Amino acid sequence: MTRRTQTLLAQTALAATLLAACGNGGSSGGSGNTTAPTTTTTSAESTSTTTEASDADRDAYVTAMAESLSNDIPTGVSDDEIQCAAEGMIDAIGVDRLVELEIEPDDLATASDFSEFDQTPTIEEARAMVDAIYQCIDMNLVFSTLIAAEFANQLGSSAPDEELLECFAVELDENDALREFFAQSFVGEVDEQDVQQQFLPAFFACFDWASFFIEQFEATIGQPLTAESVACIEEEIGDGSAVNDRLLEAFENGEDLSTVGSDMGFEIVEQLSGCLTEEERAALGIT
Repeated sequence: MTRRTQTLLAQTALAATLLAACGNGGSSGGSGNTTAPTTTTTSAESTSTTTEASDADRDAYVTAMAESLSNDIPTGVSDDEIQCAAEGMIDAIGVDRLVELEIEPDDLATASDFSEFDQTPTIEEARAMVDAIYQCIDMNLVFSTLIAAEFANQLGSSAPDEELLECFAVELDENDALREFFAQSFVGEVDEQDVQQQFLPAFFACFDWASFFIEQFEATIGQPLTAESVACIEEEIGDGSAVNDRLLEAFENGEDLSTVGSDMGFEIVEQLSGCLTEEERAALGIT
């Protein structure tokens, strides 16, 4: 039941790679590792809805929900965590309520979210189910890993940057945006651009544009830049806020991000070329 949100959040990482096309001449290909780190299982403490349903009915729904979660959540989350989350989610909404919504266990097992059904839970019920998931699985860490891996994949790396992953997880822990979007996705109320606008600032807060361009230049020429070139690039880029603000503005205005990113990439490479030695510029094909 998290497949839709997983896809949307993975796309936020792609926006931050838009400049790579103009700045990275050396990296391509690669396969990201989307294995999420193992988290610690706890007992779900969500408020249970009182029902008259039998234990057999509850078990059928729990099994179906566990199957759905197993299909949707990235590998690395344990079976015990999945089972814990499934039990908590079913207890949070209640079997009688699922019957009232005419949601059968077999259908629940294969649905990507509740919006596929004729009747859906309320947003309050969706939030209660998300709370149950968080009692059992560190979803901020799971999706930080997913996004960092997707970003690494776009840059041709085989594994996500650990510092980026840890920073992004911390950024998500400091607000309830991810939790709320999970709830919205369960009932089909997620706006894709809204998701990206909410999560890009958290991603950008962790991203070092100066290091990005330095690494791309060095990958292209096959050797480290001089200390003077590195210092100059770091000074020119600063904290990267100008780059971040322009990409966020593009999101808000509904601009074509591929065009914006390409144009910015050329502009920044031209700007930074003044920091490079004559030999470095020649190796990059900059005249």
